Amino acid sequence: MAQLTLNVAIATLGPDGIRRVAAMTLPEVSGVSYVVSWQTDAPSPVIPSELRRPDVVVLTLPGRGISRNRNNAVTHCRADIILNADDDLHYTTEGLRAVIDAFEANPELDFATFRYSGSNSHKVYPSQSVTLERLPKGFSLGTIELAFRRRVIESGVRFDERFGPGAPLATGEDSLMLLTLRRLGLKGRYFPVTITHHPGVPTGLRPITNPGVARAMGALIGMEYPLTAPLRIPLKAWRMHRSSQMALLPALGALTQGYIRQFTMTRPWNR
Repeated sequence: MAQLTLNVAIATLGPDGIRRVAAMTLPEVSGVSYVVSWQTDAPSPVIPSELRRPDVVVLTLPGRGISRNRNNAVTHCRADIILNADDDLHYTTEGLRAVIDAFEANPELDFATFRYSGSNSHKVYPSQSVTLERLPKGFSLGTIELAFRRRVIESGVRFDERFGPGAPLATGEDSLMLLTLRRLGLKGRYFPVTITHHPGVPTGLRPITNPGVARAMGALIGMEYPLTAPLRIPLKAWRMHRSSQMALLPALGALTQGYIRQFTMTRPWNR
């Protein structure tokens, strides 16, 4: 049986972003290649010399929106497995091989999630491998932890471009992708394996200054918990206030706006 291949789909923005990708010193691994989607409005963008390699493809995309950018990357992937990535991660040969090994050992899997190291004290990871039909208590997903088989993309699944930085609902594209995969009945599993290192501060630990972030949270709560969302919205606002992410009343207002907005939105798993 032939070894599975892996594309690492990296999304980046602007001149600083592509320099960060160049600084990632992407390891050369048999069966692994990199697809970089670079959002840039430069008339003649220059690809750094570090990325002019046979195992790296750099695609340019005008405009903004992280979900648009990720969709551009995954649409151009041709490997058996696609691992989603940001532009400030540190990969090793062992970490990338672990992703391939997980799918080779579990041919029934459509998608898998993993761990990353770094400033992730807010993360709650299960200690053992578990299926994702029902999420473990406290489980949350960062896009950089998610890999799926190319057949998932070929079936029409995409990141929802209404969500994420650069979109009106300015976060939650990762959570919505996981919810979509589960609602479609695709088979997923979490593996307690660290596949990359993230040196920065995760977005979820920063104060919220953009109301679009809270609106996205409210919309996601309504989509995932339609029956209990009216109770969860004020509780979420209180928790955001207690953690100093956002003042109580603005948080409650933005969450409620998002919750109301989601009633007019088509669910990505129903398209």
